[in-house]
Amino acid sequence: MAYGFVPVRSPMTGHPTPNCLSSYEIADDYGTMIIAGDLVALHTTGYLINHTAGLIMVGVFAGVEYVDETTGDVRFDSVWAASQSIKAGTKARAYVFDDPNTVFKAEADQNTTALTRAQVGENVDTDAAAGNSAVKTSLEGIDSTALTQNTTGNFKLLGSAELDESWSAAGTVMDVYVMPNEHFYKAVVSGI
Repeated sequence: MAYGFVPVRSPMTGHPTPNCLSSYEIADDYGTMIIAGDLVALHTTGYLINHTAGLIMVGVFAGVEYVDETTGDVRFDSVWAASQSIKAGTKARAYVFDDPNTVFKAEADQNTTALTRAQVGENVDTDAAAGNSAVKTSLEGIDSTALTQNTTGNFKLLGSAELDESWSAAGTVMDVYVMPNEHFYKAVVSGI
């Protein structure tokens, strides 16, 4: 089962730390769930939203801080619930790994087409799926059928993230390392 995008290396610090996070505002009552590990984008209003096809990612959601409308308590959570209401006069702050050079680990679906070592350097798209709010798990991953050598593709495939660096066959899943390609803070690069 996919688990979203997990930051594993940062060009600034080597290992991602809280210093690698930037803060973005989520609109009160934004109607789509976002879970840690999901890709996020900026809406034309300047608010953070869940990434969908056709949008350029700004990074990977790490969590949110807001003041609960009912209790007045400050909440820190790895999930922004769809249509979450916050206390009037306050802001919901999302924390995002937004450095475009961060390397992420994700699961490749390998459903009908298997990724191979020969495809390292090509660009791949995400296999976006709604997360599981009950266990607070992102279900986004890499779509192994969406490889390209042109400038499109959400991520650049960097290699296998399996412990033995192996590549699995179609019909299985595997972990891979990827780096953002279509990112708000950098120009896209062709795959090789």
